[in-house]
Amino acid sequence: MVLKLIKTNIAYEMKILSRLQISLSYYFI
Repeated sequence: MVLKLIKTNIAYEMKILSRLQISLSYYFI
């Protein structure tokens, strides 16, 4: 149960990070 929560949390953070990378790349282009 706890392990599943950690996995979903990591996936969620990765999604946020990819969104940040996309927005940052837009600013730097």
